[in-house]
Amino acid sequence: RPLPVLTVLDIAAAKATPVKDVPLNAEVQGFCWSPDGKRIAYVWREQHPPGTDPMTETTTSLTVCDPDGANQRTILTETARNSGAITLAGVDWR
Repeated sequence: RPLPVLTVLDIAAAKATPVKDVPLNAEVQGFCWSPDGKRIAYVWREQHPPGTDPMTETTTSLTVCDPDGANQRTILTETARNSGAITLAGVDWR
């Protein structure tokens, strides 16, 4: 099953733009806008192929970028001992 794509929707222009450079194996756990509306933050979790051992280490990262995906910066990365553990989830810009 394909993962949902992180997309910015410009309602005034009726245009949807996928955020570039989100890793292909990323399962987005949460996202938010900066208070000034100029940046977004999103938490993504490494998604493993079907059949992967559930005890596989799994990395989750918090990334900040421009709305188009440019100027990405990883703020935090956590690694869990197995694919079922959630180390980072929702994000709130405060």
